[in-house]
Amino acid sequence: MKILIVCPKIDNAGGKILLAKGFNQYTDHECHCAVGRKQWQQFETEWLLDDPETLAFAAEADVFMYFAHDWTETPALQKFLKGKKVLYKGPSHFRGRSYTPKDYIDSGATLLSYQETARVYANQIWVPKYVPDYEFIVRNWEGELVVGQSPSSFERKGTSNLSRAMEQVPAKLRIINRRWHRDCMELKERCHIGVDGLVEGYEGMSGYEFTSMGIPTFCYLEESNRQALKAWGDGKQPFLNVKTARDLHAGLATLMSDRKRLQAIAEATRAWMIKYHNPKRVLARYEELIEATGRFRYEL
Repeated sequence: MKILIVCPKIDNAGGKILLAKGFNQYTDHECHCAVGRKQWQQFETEWLLDDPETLAFAAEADVFMYFAHDWTETPALQKFLKGKKVLYKGPSHFRGRSYTPKDYIDSGATLLSYQETARVYANQIWVPKYVPDYEFIVRNWEGELVVGQSPSSFERKGTSNLSRAMEQVPAKLRIINRRWHRDCMELKERCHIGVDGLVEGYEGMSGYEFTSMGIPTFCYLEESNRQALKAWGDGKQPFLNVKTARDLHAGLATLMSDRKRLQAIAEATRAWMIKYHNPKRVLARYEELIEATGRFRYEL
């Protein structure tokens, strides 16, 4: 099949660029990602929404995957949607969208959600986030430890809570921000402990980048999101769940004082990712959903 990933909002494009590459690397599908502008601070993009290549591929595409916006925001592509398979992952409550939720439900599109807490409607389906299989690096657990975070937003990721939690913790704090993705990953490789979001209650791409490399990672997971991950992972999930700065400080202090336990968590984290969240398994889930999606029938 030919799959076009559509993502005008560039701040959300990084994971979708990687998803397109994953489809091309691990499956027989041809997949491309079209975004709002050519360069972003973390990724070099492939196509713009109105590029001739995008429009030519859209005319032949079997599947359109929309992420975090309204398909009516891409007028050049609307004429290609009817009769195709459309999967739509939007904001938690479709805030600011042109159409009512009923229009989405009746369109024939499959509605996706990365967070169980964001499933507003019964026919929204939780899906795992795609992450490449980053290399597991054997670390020295005996020297100075590095705690890292790569926040897309200091406020939404709770960086101030992390800073408070690090007070009197014998480790180096590394905040990775405004870097090209390849440089960000090189800095993450040197961390011993990762910290993802501490505010919103769900895991992000940054967290999965840490866990894929076998780095123990703290993250605040609301209960329903934690259960969704456990269902995906046969009763287990890879994150160390904390909410407050005090909880995080206690968790960090415990791991600092027990390096063998820290190493064991690192190995278990990597093992979970290999078994449950490897690229082929995640892509197979998307293929299942594409196969089950009907034909788009909403008149735009």
